This record gives sequence, C-alpha cells and structure tokens, in this order.
Amino acid sequence: MMRRALKAATMSLSLATAASAQPLPDYGFDWVTVGNTGNADATWNQFPGLQREGGGVDHMYRITSLPVSIAQWIDFAHALDSVATSQERSWLSTASNSVWRDLHTGDLVIQTGRDGYGATSNFMLAAMYCNWMHNGQSGGRESFDDSAYDMSSFYINEFNHWSVENARRSDAQFWIPTFDEHAKAAYYDPNRYGTGEGGYWLYPHGSNAVPIYGPPSEPGAESSAGVELPAGPWTHSIPPGLYPETMSPYGLFDVSGGVEEWTDSTTHFEDPSRRLIQGSAAGQAFLAPAYDDLGGGYITSRLTATRGFRLATVVPSPGALLLISLASAAVCCTRRRSE
Repeated sequence: MMRRALKAATMSLSLATAASAQPLPDYGFDWVTVGNTGNADATWNQFPGLQREGGGVDHMYRITSLPVSIAQWIDFAHALDSVATSQERSWLSTASNSVWRDLHTGDLVIQTGRDGYGATSNFMLAAMYCNWMHNGQSGGRESFDDSAYDMSSFYINEFNHWSVENARRSDAQFWIPTFDEHAKAAYYDPNRYGTGEGGYWLYPHGSNAVPIYGPPSEPGAESSAGVELPAGPWTHSIPPGLYPETMSPYGLFDVSGGVEEWTDSTTHFEDPSRRLIQGSAAGQAFLAPAYDDLGGGYITSRLTATRGFRLATVVPSPGALLLISLASAAVCCTRRRSE
C-alpha cells in the first residue's frame, strides 16, 4: 500500500512538473528560435560603427519574427485602459498615430486599415505589455504591475526623465529583447563561413550589401527603409510583413523598414533614462546596428519616446520536453491498465 501510494505521489509530482514546464502559448505570434548558444560577439572589424562588441548570447530564446502589430496591441490597450492611471491613459492615447480615443465613447480605436501596421509605445507600456503576456493576457490591475517587469522600479529622475535600471525579473516569460538578443537574431548566421562556422552579416537580410529599397510591389525590393514617403505619419506608411523573401538567417523580417524597435539595454554610459534602438523605420535610410552615423554614437531613445518592439520568450529545455513525454506515456499506461 505504501509503495503504491509513493508511486502515485511520484507520478503526480512528475505530471505537475511537466505541466508547469510546457511551452507557453504562442498568442497568435510567429516565433523563431535562436539557438547556437555561446556565440562570439560581433567585433569592431565586423561592425565598424559599433562602439562596443555585441551579439553574443549564452542562452536559447524565441523572438517574434515581426514587430508587435497594432492588432496585437489593441486588446492590451483596452485591458489596461479600463484600470489605468491618468498618466497611463495619456500614454495610451499618444502611443501610436494609428490609434486614438473616440470623442464620443472615449474608447481607443484603430484607424481603418491600420491593424497590420507596427504598434508603437513608450518603454513603460512595452514593459507592461510583457507583464500582461506573462500573466496570460488576463485583466485586473495586477496583470500589468509585475511579473516580467517590476513597474515600481520606474521613477522620474532629477532631470524630470522617466528612468529605470533593473526592472526585468529573472524569471520573466516574455520580455523586450536585449541589444545582444536582438542583434544576434538579426545579424548572426550560424553558417556564415560554412557549415557550423558562425559569423555576422552587416545587414539583417543575410548580406553585406545594402538592402534594395522600394515599395513592396516593386520587383526585387527588400526593404521599406529607404523609400521616399509623403509628408505625414511616415513611420507607419508601409506596414511590416510585406517583404516575405527578405529575412535574417534566423527568420526575422523588417529589421530594415517597418518601425524602429526598443531593446532592453543601455549604452556604455548606462543612462537609466534611455534604451538602445535597433533597426529602422519605413522611409528612414537603414543604418548600421545601433549606430548613428550622422552624429556618432548609439541610437538611443528616452523611455517616453514611442518606438516599436518585438517580444522575446523562453524555450522549453530538452529535459522539460522529455519530462512531458514521459508523463504522457505514464498517463497512457495508467489508462490501459484501468480499461
């Protein structure tokens, strides 16, 4: 009797552990897995514009192949809006030039036809989006305040700038990718110099040649970054996802073009009110990674600026997947014996 009880308890523990280790829901995003852990940083010779080496990552992760779209943003915006502070409501109203408040209802609405465009927001809202994802996209104030990012860590500094240092939790299930994570997914090729010989390309479509700029309908066009656009909300004039043949070796689209993207990394000056920006927006000539060749130095934005972003998430370990498989087999065997 004791042995049978111990066996049942062990199986229950295994099943519970397996359940907690299961892959997270995709939530409608297209994710690519970035492996080849322990890759070397890009050197200054590979990226002359970089002021520090970067791109080396010692863990596996998944990242969205495209920036978060307005259609993927709006449910979050509605959920937060219902419990938001006046400051957060103001941020939501100005997060994107394709989303605004209806003057009659007060609700946030998307401009007709703009669902697929890249969502933009300040860094705080992007962090809260990660919390909302981590908490299963549930409602309630607690879904936005903590889990992936500790929102109580954000503060206004002596220069009246929103700032933060170590808000991301070590057990975050969704997060804004770091500079290294973003750079690796965009520029690193595990077979750059031959099978198993990794290295970096200068541009995020697996090439050292500048992407061919042109509208999506133009034959041979690879990026919307250098397209001459009319005056107005030019950063949203060409949505991501319209250059399906142009991608990084890992499968990222529209790092060149689309929207500029947040990373969760500071410069070597470690200014807590700024974060490094990756990529370029539609209509904006593409620059080398995180480097502004107009004025020198990193491309950074204050946390209150509005930029696009991708999501990163965890990859189940092989051990976790094996445990899930064993637990499933155990359930099958138990069912057979009971039939």
